[in-house]
Amino acid sequence: MRMKLVILVLLIILFSFALICYYYFSFPRDFYTMVSNAMLHDNSTEAVHYQWLENNLNYSRSYIDSWSLKNGFPPGSLVQIEKMDCSQIKIGDVIIYSIGNSDNPSGEISNMPVIHRVIKINSDGAFMTKGDHNNALLSFELSIKCSNVLGKVINIS
Repeated sequence: MRMKLVILVLLIILFSFALICYYYFSFPRDFYTMVSNAMLHDNSTEAVHYQWLENNLNYSRSYIDSWSLKNGFPPGSLVQIEKMDCSQIKIGDVIIYSIGNSDNPSGEISNMPVIHRVIKINSDGAFMTKGDHNNALLSFELSIKCSNVLGKVINIS
């Protein structure tokens, strides 16, 4: 009887451990709400997105159209991200990241996440990003370090 009880307890512990591992490793996703129009595609998209990338980075229209989430998304969209290694992020992916607070000498990260598209990977591995609806780069977009990346956008609704 005592042996059956020990086996039962061990099975319960093993099952609990397996369940915790399943949830921990199977659901590395978070949800955010898009609050700005930085990823909106409308009648200005031709100039602020396509022409900007063609003129400044020499990207072709077909290359740009091959990117994920090529139609952008409006404010109010629910954005699902997946946490992943930065080596898996490529040009054209939409990422969410925090920016350093320049007013804070300690260099703490701002609480306001930014959702923009990776338009270039710098030689040091940092990402250059741009909102599809923005007509120019913002100063902080020139070099987004991997440590600031919260994840890659994998779904919108």
